[in-house]
Amino acid sequence: MPPTPAAAGTRQSVLVVDDLEPHRNLLEDLLFEYADVLTAGCGAEALEVARELRPDVILMDILMPDMDGIQVLRALQADPQTRSIPVIFLTALQAPQAEAHALAVGATDYVTKPVHSPVIMARVLAQLRMVAQRRTMLELVFVDELTGIANRRHFDEALRVECAKARRSGRSLSVGMVDVDCFKQFNDRYGHVAGDDALRAVAGALRQTLRRPGDFAARFGGEEFALILPDGGAGTDGDASTIERRAQAACDAVRALGIAHEDSTAAPVLTVSIGMVTGQCARGDGGLALLDAADQCLYAAKEGGRNRVVTRSA
Repeated sequence: MPPTPAAAGTRQSVLVVDDLEPHRNLLEDLLFEYADVLTAGCGAEALEVARELRPDVILMDILMPDMDGIQVLRALQADPQTRSIPVIFLTALQAPQAEAHALAVGATDYVTKPVHSPVIMARVLAQLRMVAQRRTMLELVFVDELTGIANRRHFDEALRVECAKARRSGRSLSVGMVDVDCFKQFNDRYGHVAGDDALRAVAGALRQTLRRPGDFAARFGGEEFALILPDGGAGTDGDASTIERRAQAACDAVRALGIAHEDSTAAPVLTVSIGMVTGQCARGDGGLALLDAADQCLYAAKEGGRNRVVTRSA
């Protein structure tokens, strides 16, 4: 799968791979103002980080013990999930044959040590710009045409990435499912054009309410939406009361739109039901267990009368 468009305000990331910590620290100091910097001290760790977090660019030494940069690059290219990540080699090997071999294997660029800050910065920033341009083109694939927010495909990828980040940092993640109450009846009474307008309004309300860095709202399908709140959506502790308040604020924002819905069993205006769960991501699960738990909470909200929020910790 190609890289997906980053959510608005999301910084790009660079993975620095070098077995010498002083070299990693130097490059991190050079790049941190322009991108989130991930680091790895060996080839095996680089592969693990790349597969879990999918950095935008990899800046890697060739000469490393156990697994050299060329071997890492071959492994990255053998994996459909990482083969499109541009790799810049940063190495003490200055022989033309070494550079030609690295480029033939698939390196995007080749920079020799010692590091000259303006040169390495220019090379990395050029690659980040190209990645950003590709992502802009991919928005047609990953943005819901009707509502203008992320679509299901983008949500699935974002959930996988955020779960990997949460696991790596030891933090919790909150996942929510949202359903527009009695939407079939709304369409039957007011027509599908009005229904489309209502879905756009709901998407806008969710987007305006959930505005913390990393908050993610997507159209899941039909009249369903899905939410991701990194770090439990509540600072460092992700406490249940804060999660519930944030979900309730989204529920209230939709109701406050005041869109008439005379055939709803929940209220005389358009409303939503929300199921939200907070917990740790299971290894290799990609967030599916949290999503399933959120769907169960949504079912409980609908069974409880709709126009409400049900939350729990997983």
